[in-house]
Formats: sequence, C-alpha cells, structure tokens
Amino acid sequence: MKFHIEDTILVSDLDGTLLPHDSKVCDEDIKAIKEYIADGGHFTLATGRMPDMLEYAEILGTNLPCIVGNGSVIYDYYNKKVLWEQFLDPIAQEAIPAVMREFPGLGLEMRVLDQLYVSRLNEQVRWHFSWEKQKYTLVNHEETIYNCHKMLLLEEHEVLERVKAFLESNYPGAFDYVFSCAVFLEIIPRGCTKGDAIAHLKRICGMPNAPVFAMGDYGNDITLLKVADFSGCPSTAIDEVKAVSDIICKPVGEGAVAEFISVLRDKILI
Repeated sequence: MKFHIEDTILVSDLDGTLLPHDSKVCDEDIKAIKEYIADGGHFTLATGRMPDMLEYAEILGTNLPCIVGNGSVIYDYYNKKVLWEQFLDPIAQEAIPAVMREFPGLGLEMRVLDQLYVSRLNEQVRWHFSWEKQKYTLVNHEETIYNCHKMLLLEEHEVLERVKAFLESNYPGAFDYVFSCAVFLEIIPRGCTKGDAIAHLKRICGMPNAPVFAMGDYGNDITLLKVADFSGCPSTAIDEVKAVSDIICKPVGEGAVAEFISVLRDKILI
C-alpha cells in the first residue's frame, strides 16, 4: 500500500538520531527532510528537550507542532504556544524527596517548560551540562514545587535501575519511566510517552488517520516506534530499539534520517 505524501507525518527523535553529541545535524539529513516537506510531507520532532532547546525545529523546517518533554507537551515552536500538556501526579511532592533521601548521590533536574530547577549537582548532572548548555536554578528538593512536566534523575545506570524499582514499588502507577541515556532516568506523567503523544498530535493537526513514519535511537523512543506505521533507527541505536524498528540505517550523524526517507520514497505517492 502506498500513501499520498501530503497525508503522512514523519517524526524523528533529535539527540542520538539526528544529532550526535557535541556535533550538529548533518547536511544530508537536513536536505532530505526539507525535500520531504517541499514535496508535501509533514515533519516534526519528538524529543526529551523542552521549548527553550528547540532551535533545531527551525533549522530543520518542521511544519507541525513538536512533541517535547518526552511526550508531556505538544508545542507550536513558531507561535511559542503550548497546544497540549500534562503535569506529574501531585504525589511527586512526596515521592521525589523520598527517593532523594534513599539515594543520597542522586542528581535531580526538574522541568516546567523553559524553567529548569536542579537539586544536587552530582557527576552526571555536571556531565549533562558540559554538552547541553542550560541555565538553571538550584533548589532544595525537600521544598521545591513539583508541578512539573517531567523530571530527570541522574546517576550510574545500575543505581537508576534501583531508583526506578523503589519508585514503582512505593508509588505504583504514579508515573511513566524512560531511560533517555544510560545515566538519565526520566519521570513523566502516566500515559505521556512519545508514542502516547502521537494520537494527541494527530488530533491537534486534524490528521486523525495519517500514517506515521518514525525514527529514534534510545529507550524513550520505543513507544514512538511501536505506534508508527513504519519505523527506523540509526545503526548506533541500542539493541532494544533495533528490535522494534522496521529498518536499521546509517549511524547518527552520517545520514541516517536521509537513508530512512529514501526508503520511504517507495511507500509514498507525490
């Protein structure tokens, strides 16, 4: 079955899929995305980033709202407007101080749109800010406001696995959890993963039946790839992502998305 390109939605993760660490999106990927849009297709990003870090939306020429916060917000980049959002369960005000006390080396980043609050600048938090230049406010995790779109817990991976188990055991069903890299455990509102956000995006855009083509590379992309009609990943993606992808492309930074789009050309009518 072939799809008319103007009816399709192409969604890509940013970091690790289009954007290598300490680098930029390669010209080949930018060119392929812009050609896809020029032919009538729709393209957007689904990222863990928040609106203040969405400059690539303009560089890539996105023509749909972006999924940000790993699925907790849908944001119109050009009009600087939130179109849909969800906040963490209020029990976060109890759960996060509890887990911070249980794991005294745990770093914490909290996001409310463009506002970033940080508690406990551990090694992983400092590493994060070494390549993602962000402004933040230091807070006491026992007293801060927990009405957030998402939180990021940072530690060594084996510690984060125990952190996740602690939260799931003590606060069952309160949150969704995704690893956006080995040392980042993201806490997002229940039912607000990237994959969950696709239905809201299609409704907002008036494209309820649009086929979705998606690319990602890490654990926070798995739900997105599973709901897509056709999915792909860079060869640098983790094994769990490769297992749910329909096609494995070039490494990140070497034209992975351009290769994915070239394969899509056999599935669309222009």
